[in-house]
Amino acid sequence: MSEPTLLPKDARGPHELVQRFRRIVESRTSPVVNTARREVFIRPPLANRQLEVVELAPAIRGKDGKEVSGSTSPQPVPHKHEMVKVDPAVNRIAHREIKVRVWSNGRADDFFAGKTVIWSMEPLFVRPSSNDTSAGAPEFRGDWSQAADGHQNRFEPAVEFASENFTRLGQERASTTVDASGHTAIRVNLPPIGLNAARISARLESENSAINLIDLVVPGVIVIDPGHGGHTREGGSSFNNATSFGDSEGRRTLEKDLALIFGRKLQKSVERQAQDLSYPLRVIMTRDEDINVGIADRATFSAKYGADIFISIHFNGNDRSAVHGPETLIESSDDGNVNFDQDMALAQRIQAALTATVPNAQQVGERGYRGVKIYSPPPSGVYRDRNLGNIAGLPNSRACLAEIDFITNPDVELELISGPRAAQNQDAVVEALAEALLSDMLNQP
Repeated sequence: MSEPTLLPKDARGPHELVQRFRRIVESRTSPVVNTARREVFIRPPLANRQLEVVELAPAIRGKDGKEVSGSTSPQPVPHKHEMVKVDPAVNRIAHREIKVRVWSNGRADDFFAGKTVIWSMEPLFVRPSSNDTSAGAPEFRGDWSQAADGHQNRFEPAVEFASENFTRLGQERASTTVDASGHTAIRVNLPPIGLNAARISARLESENSAINLIDLVVPGVIVIDPGHGGHTREGGSSFNNATSFGDSEGRRTLEKDLALIFGRKLQKSVERQAQDLSYPLRVIMTRDEDINVGIADRATFSAKYGADIFISIHFNGNDRSAVHGPETLIESSDDGNVNFDQDMALAQRIQAALTATVPNAQQVGERGYRGVKIYSPPPSGVYRDRNLGNIAGLPNSRACLAEIDFITNPDVELELISGPRAAQNQDAVVEALAEALLSDMLNQP
């Protein structure tokens, strides 16, 4: 009996492996003459079946509106790919489409055509825990039922990629069919709450186990609103309110300028802290120069970008120079605040950060402590829910206004504006504020 015919060792590769084995069987009917030879062909088992993501859509765009290089190219699990929010105030969902190739070594591209692929997902977001408690179980944030009609399921047919025979198999699963080119695709939906994340898996109908394909995450969005700006009143927003006490040479600082300084520093601090923690986060400024923006237009940033948090930065003033201390403002329920408890939790975090870091700030229980103020109506409409586009029962932007301190106080002038340690003190305040914002992002809703 002869040995099976194989390729040379150095010729073996995924496409060069022998696809059939030939066994030569010799049969002798007499001691002298070969009278028969049989060939047996053995079809090899299906090897190296693959389901792999080959493309994502739509492309991710940066703050400048330009496409982020490589954002449509998939990376292996556990890399988390960002999801997008399209017209978030209307659609109230985050999504991404994924295109998958189904293939196997030595098979034609259309070998799996017509096969059914079953899709599923599992949560990845885990709430932070204190040192004395164990980490919680992964969970989904939010509720798909709050999305607009047509987007209330975890999966729906892809639009930018071909999606054949999409079938909803309940809220948790769906199926599609592999096309003639060996590809299939689907759209994945997640409630648009920052850091909500999921792992997407798929399996062929004939297989028992699913393959982990890709991880997706909803980027957190924080809108920072430096108060006032410019030189004229715009849309109900005054260009400046408070003016500082003045330095040793009599130079006085305008609230609008200091608010922009703090806003820029806060943006950088939030972005740096988020990057250190590997949290995908976008920080949007309502203004990044000396211009004024109308109150409604400032609030519109929250709805436009699907913000999780909206914080307006201001500084107080008073005719009595001894008055000082930080305070945080929110809208009352009676005035139409549809997510009052969430706003209060945010405001308490912000107030605690200010109390801990603003020089000479009064502590809780001390005389002069200002704390969280609840207004109906609030003195500024910028954080009112009706301006932010918040609707009862739907994903809402948490909002507050932070009055860092009274810049008409000479000690505040020295410690936060013009003194030798002013820059360091500013940095300490914004670092604490950034930490408070990230804590709020992680812990609620």
